Amino acid sequence: MAVILRNKYYLYSLRELLGAIVEYRGGVGYPCIKFKREEDYLEFKVDICGKTEKFYIKKGTLKKYELQSIYHETFQSYKINGHCYIRPEVQINKGDIVVDAGGCEGYYARYALNMGAHRVIIFEPCKELAQGLRKTFDKEIDTGNVLIIEKALGRGSYKNKLYINQNMLCASSTFKNDENIVEQDVFTVSLDEILEEYGIKHIDIVKMDIEGAEVDAVMGMEKIIRSCHPKMMIATYHAYYNAIKIRRICKKIYSHYKCSTYGCYPFEIPFRPYMTFLR
Repeated sequence: MAVILRNKYYLYSLRELLGAIVEYRGGVGYPCIKFKREEDYLEFKVDICGKTEKFYIKKGTLKKYELQSIYHETFQSYKINGHCYIRPEVQINKGDIVVDAGGCEGYYARYALNMGAHRVIIFEPCKELAQGLRKTFDKEIDTGNVLIIEKALGRGSYKNKLYINQNMLCASSTFKNDENIVEQDVFTVSLDEILEEYGIKHIDIVKMDIEGAEVDAVMGMEKIIRSCHPKMMIATYHAYYNAIKIRRICKKIYSHYKCSTYGCYPFEIPFRPYMTFLR
């Protein structure tokens, strides 16, 4: 594939560039979402791994177009979609323990369970989103297959602020910008500390999309990287240097990691990779 863009650190193909801005014909489309009211929640159903699954969100949180867009970018073919979490090199195996950092609506967590994951540990600092996740996974929480942590991930433990993006709740972040105009108090923790607190000594896969806090979060998981070097898929499009920093941090801790970046996020200059995968 002809290279059409190159900057100081990244080399992009035509497919990577176009994949970010055009719809892939024959890929996963946008699901038809119909809301059903249930007290303070909205219920909706989508297909996950060929099975119709039920999800819940708090009223007034995620909009229909957000849920459709997130579904599309999560499950559209990785061959054209740089944001896709589902790639052969990070395949979930039966019995895996999975960390879903940035649980949001719960699509990836449900996918992981349907693929055979034994346990999914979901981090979601936004209390309204966490409430929806608890209702969606109430049975799995009771059986111990899902653990929801209503905290932000970082390099250590400290009080923090979550800046709520009222235009798009799923883009809320611990980093303030002009669109984030409502604050919530949150507590930030490191993954190493949380796993130790709950007596979890091994994880197999980490999926992470936490709106720019990925570098700090990776710095807070040195012990688990060193002890079991999980496969990781990390969103790196929030800042230009994030892919480089995460690669260096992880390789310094575990030199045998194989690192790949995929996709091109063309909506800010300079362009940056969508995702970084380590295995």
